[in-house]
Amino acid sequence: MELVNSTDSSIDLESSDTKEEISGLIQELDELFQTPEVNAGNSKEIFEPLLGNYRVACTLPRNKNESPAGGKWTRKNGLAQKVLNTRAQFQHLLPLRNNTPSTSAAVCQAVNVVSLSALFGLVRINVMLRGDATPLSDEERIKVAKERDTPGGLSALAVRANFDAPRIVFGQKGRFLNFSLGPKTSVVLDTTYVDEKLRIGKGSAGSRFVFVRCHPENDMANEWKDLLARKPLSKTRACTMFASGLVGGALLVRHGVKVPGIMLLATAILLGITAATSTGGIEVGRGR
Repeated sequence: MELVNSTDSSIDLESSDTKEEISGLIQELDELFQTPEVNAGNSKEIFEPLLGNYRVACTLPRNKNESPAGGKWTRKNGLAQKVLNTRAQFQHLLPLRNNTPSTSAAVCQAVNVVSLSALFGLVRINVMLRGDATPLSDEERIKVAKERDTPGGLSALAVRANFDAPRIVFGQKGRFLNFSLGPKTSVVLDTTYVDEKLRIGKGSAGSRFVFVRCHPENDMANEWKDLLARKPLSKTRACTMFASGLVGGALLVRHGVKVPGIMLLATAILLGITAATSTGGIEVGRGR
């Protein structure tokens, strides 16, 4: 806890002694943890200790050029990080929605959130992925681990999270710029340790994650709920608003109304960058 709370989750630990120390402690916790046996009768109960709000405290990518927690939005050499600051990243594991079919094999829903800002916090962007998580069978775990060359294989707590298209929201309330953009994705997530404070995760490609539990009423951790509940705009309307913002911002600057004009231009440009990625920031084809 001391190490990850004093380490920015976006810091490159590749050449840092901290990386080795964190990796060693993760290995110790993995060895201490007794993974429960999952069967058809107890699958949902086995996953209940994992449920909660979690902040992404530290990521250790298997490949240094990857950004497994935030995709293109948090990749250090990417376009987004040149104009945006990362406020926080979360990966919550929560009870299933009320409208989930009773026949579903899912045991929980996974919600990934990347919260970003620009212009000294005046512009806010939240990128959210939500999907239902279903346990992998013994055969699936063996197959995935073999295909992805997963170090140490996958445990009985491994799930496949089938995410909806990314939801991208501009502004603190998302009243005007709230849209879905990019593909639906399927990602394998494993848990190798969990207690009342920490959850240690592993991707099928071997990336490691340290998640710290948040208080259930933590405001920042719960911002996604109201934003995701809003109906998203269509991609066509988002592009129209992008063009209008460029024209409106340029006109304001031209007529001497510089601050509002620059803010409008910046927002339009950020929206354009988002649309231009066409994937919503998802690292298509990259391992996790």
